[in-house]
Amino acid sequence: MRLSFIVFSTQAHVIMPLTGDREKIKKGLKDLAEVTPAGETYIHEGLKQANMQIAKQGASRFSSIIIALTDGKLDGQIPLYAEKEARKSRELGARVYCVGVHDFEQEQLERIADVKEQVFPVTGGFQALKGIINSVLKQSCTEVLYLEPSSVCVGEEFQVVLRGSGLTLGGRTDSVTCTYQVNGTTIHERPKTVESDFLLCPAPILYKSGQTLEVLVSLNEGQSFMSSSLTITASECSSGAAVLVAVLVLLLLVALGLLWWFWPLCCKVVRWGDKGSTEEGARLEKAKNAVVKLPEEPEEPFHPKPSKRKPTSPAMQQKWYTPIKGRLDALWALLRRQYDRVSLMRPQQGDQGRCINFTRVPSQ
Repeated sequence: MRLSFIVFSTQAHVIMPLTGDREKIKKGLKDLAEVTPAGETYIHEGLKQANMQIAKQGASRFSSIIIALTDGKLDGQIPLYAEKEARKSRELGARVYCVGVHDFEQEQLERIADVKEQVFPVTGGFQALKGIINSVLKQSCTEVLYLEPSSVCVGEEFQVVLRGSGLTLGGRTDSVTCTYQVNGTTIHERPKTVESDFLLCPAPILYKSGQTLEVLVSLNEGQSFMSSSLTITASECSSGAAVLVAVLVLLLLVALGLLWWFWPLCCKVVRWGDKGSTEEGARLEKAKNAVVKLPEEPEEPFHPKPSKRKPTSPAMQQKWYTPIKGRLDALWALLRRQYDRVSLMRPQQGDQGRCINFTRVPSQ
């Protein structure tokens, strides 16, 4: 930020030229405090000196603010001269604010300032100027804090969101523009949404990885910009379809794993054929003149097992979790019974199979 102090009466005098040096600013404030307000109010002479400095420093590169303070009425042709110089200031990209102290005409200052909201009346004299400092700062200070997004995908349409403060000063949203610089080309776009702390602008598409887009914001149709440019970078992005396919394959593998784990617990259907065997066994042809002999096994006497008496125990005291525990026990018993059924079908260590002997009888 750079400052300049100009005083005017019948002529204008530059107390401190435009500078950002803190030491020079301190000295300029000290020199300004020694000036006694007196004489005529040729405000246009002060505006003329301000315009000369803005033009010399490069008007299109910076956002400029002129705060003109007067303590008297503008007589004769002075209001017309002041309005003319204020228009030149706006053409250079500057915004004009006016402060009227004690004896002034509100309407004259409203015609000089950009809009009437940029006029600050002080009726309590120079001692009351401290009371409007916050109001002037709130109306005049603008800044862009950050933008979204900072990176985009190549070939993808997107919009730029800029957040800051003072983006609608004076209520003139029609002059707000978003300026883009890409490949040596400058593009101006009107924002879709303009709020005091928020801008939404359409942006051009970037077609190369690593390509950069410089973003600037102007409140006066591109004549000057609020701050330094912000950068957006293009990069290659993976397709969402590939991610979706990978997720589906993973889910399929999980489903197959669960099916393999729970398949032994499922019931098996056995189809019986018309020859007293399964369909697969019925397809086998019995050898000619084959006699099937089964080994005789001695019958073992059946001894019924004595029934065990259930031990009598006193009734258990009902707890709050007893119903839940009973349901969980029933579910566990069902799962255990299914597992036992499958385990019985598996051969165990030491089991002996039963063989069928086939003896061929010679034909007579």
